[in-house]
Amino acid sequence: MARRTDRDDPLSTLRHSLRRLRAAPGAPDAARADLLGAVEVALFRLPPRQREIVRRYDLGGESAADAQRAMALSPRQFFRDRHKALVALSERLTFAADSRVPSGGAPPNDGSPIRTIGLGSDATLAGRTFARSLAQAGSTQCLRILGTLASEASDPLKRTDLLLELVETALDFNDENFAAEARASAAQILSDNVFAPAMADWMQGRLARAQARVSPTQREGAAELARSTAFLQRSIAAEPGLLEARAALASALGDDATLRFALGTFGQARAVSSAAVELIAGFGLTNRPRSLEIMAMHSVIGAMISGRMQTAIAEVSPLLQRAAESGWSSTASRLGAVLVGLNGVRGNYGEAIRWYRAMTPLASNGAKPSDRTGLTIEAAHSYTMLGQPAEALSILGYVRPGDGSCPRTEVPDWHALAAAALDRLGDSATALREANEALEGYRAQRLERGAGDAHRLIATSHAKLGNGRAAREHLSEARRITESYGTPYQFLRTLTAEAKILRNPALERTAVEYATLLSGLART
Repeated sequence: MARRTDRDDPLSTLRHSLRRLRAAPGAPDAARADLLGAVEVALFRLPPRQREIVRRYDLGGESAADAQRAMALSPRQFFRDRHKALVALSERLTFAADSRVPSGGAPPNDGSPIRTIGLGSDATLAGRTFARSLAQAGSTQCLRILGTLASEASDPLKRTDLLLELVETALDFNDENFAAEARASAAQILSDNVFAPAMADWMQGRLARAQARVSPTQREGAAELARSTAFLQRSIAAEPGLLEARAALASALGDDATLRFALGTFGQARAVSSAAVELIAGFGLTNRPRSLEIMAMHSVIGAMISGRMQTAIAEVSPLLQRAAESGWSSTASRLGAVLVGLNGVRGNYGEAIRWYRAMTPLASNGAKPSDRTGLTIEAAHSYTMLGQPAEALSILGYVRPGDGSCPRTEVPDWHALAAAALDRLGDSATALREANEALEGYRAQRLERGAGDAHRLIATSHAKLGNGRAAREHLSEARRITESYGTPYQFLRTLTAEAKILRNPALERTAVEYATLLSGLART
């Protein structure tokens, strides 16, 4: 029987990547460092024996015979376990561009220039510019101005364009009812009029992206984003010279990457995010606030896969500087929240709080509610981990669900952070109620990654309340979910909780080893 080629072997890319890591010792370049970190982090999701085989044979270069003798394994068992390990790793890592990820296409090669669409008079352009500046300043007056401009526009295409910008802006301010009215008006115009194919698909793509943002679950949102990217690619194919469709596609891809990250499919999130960043760089879209946010999220996803937090911080800091220099205060607040989160994840809680305190005056006076919530949620984690849970609960009170300041999608996170802070304060009964609220919210949104965190918090509260059986049941569920969908840092928290509650020395040693690895990677 002929040996199958690498082209027929789905694990060939992974094997070649591991071989490159082994063949290139010494100081790694950025790409190799990302890959090495991603592999080392992912190895801890494997059973200990499979992890040891990959370390010895694939990364260490030890011969199969020597590894088999050292581990007391038969050749058949050795290679069976290695195959299982490589299959599991291939599901968690992305080493090459995913051909299913939509791209923005190459610039037109027929000599035609990239151009923008003129949609409005000088007065409309001035009004839209003013509305955008108010939106960046966190003022809801931007909605009134955009609504007036849309109602006064006589041309159906221009009115639809303004309505769709109104929809996007209203959603940024968590006003889903206002957005729904504007979206319905835009959809009606599109159904009543015949536009050029490129224009119609551009509008339909934006409409689908707006629907994705209000979908009740993340998976329904993913389906709408798939429709959005299909429309936008078709618009680009019809008129390759138009820039707006490419900017809209970059935004849709950025949303898709964030969504996939929330769903725990980190390799897919990285591939989609890379496509968005390449589109932004290739077509000069870095002069737009949304582009800076997409680029920052790309750095976050990369850091979560490779563990290299300091690298992400170094990438996001100049984006914040650019936002500040451009006067984009709301975008600056969002990027500041990213830096708070990155410092918190790498364990530098003092630096995270320093960033939070520096950004709070800006966010209080010049940011959208969702940006203020994001900044507060990131800081609450660091206050809790720093041993100041009362301060965490205090700042969470400013963005309490129900008062309009906490976006619907962030409500489960709020309850989870409140549970963590209450647990640190010793109020296990109230912490348990908050953790159950978080679990219900994550289940409603079908967010497995969040549900795993909630199960861990519930297990911890039950253990402190003396409910050992319930604690073990929730621990088991937390481990099952987090192994598949959790970030490396969520997995570490689950390991640590499991070791502590079960009093398992082997788990304690694994948790310490994993924490040491993540701490070392975070500083690179």
